[in-house]
Amino acid sequence: MKKFAVLSLLFFLASCSSVLINHDHAATDDVSKEKYTSEAKGIVLVTASGSRAWGCGSYENAELRSIGFDLEPSTKGKESIPDLVINSTPDGHLNYAFLLEPGTYGISYISIKVARSKSDVGYINANRSALVVGSASKGGSFTVNAGETVYIGHFALDCAHGPTLWRFYLEDREGFDGYVGEYKAAYPYLDLNDVKYRLFTTKKFGHDFVLP
Repeated sequence: MKKFAVLSLLFFLASCSSVLINHDHAATDDVSKEKYTSEAKGIVLVTASGSRAWGCGSYENAELRSIGFDLEPSTKGKESIPDLVINSTPDGHLNYAFLLEPGTYGISYISIKVARSKSDVGYINANRSALVVGSASKGGSFTVNAGETVYIGHFALDCAHGPTLWRFYLEDREGFDGYVGEYKAAYPYLDLNDVKYRLFTTKKFGHDFVLP
């Protein structure tokens, strides 16, 4: 994965009493064999990490806790749960496969836990008021079509200019093929012979890239 310098971003720092989205993605969005064989939707492959980053900007440490996406056009209220949520992933980079309604999904929620010390802990949260204009996200989006499988990138923290979400990516065909092979081993019932490399598109949380 290639790492770039991070642009300066503004979030809203909440107190330690901030509530994370309580949503079990595995219960509703996974590609279990039963769901896969009975629903004509799209499959999204994504990797995320909530591993603790030490010395993250001015903070002692930080962790990516939640990312949310709305199916666009979004008419959800400020406190509504996004259509897709990736919750805390503290055990390093984990691969996820989500079965989703076809369409474009805009990022609508980010939560990052930050600590200056053991007793000074809070959350940097960005919600729809910061990320969504009208019915579309200004933070970025990805698209999945019916009947296709698409890889949208690797999500993790970047600390170059303070803790922020960043979309990394696999940068060569060999690495991508190996990555898809991990999914083939984990989900042998999926047809993964034509996985589309179509990154989450953003000007704030990553850079454009097309697989050679």
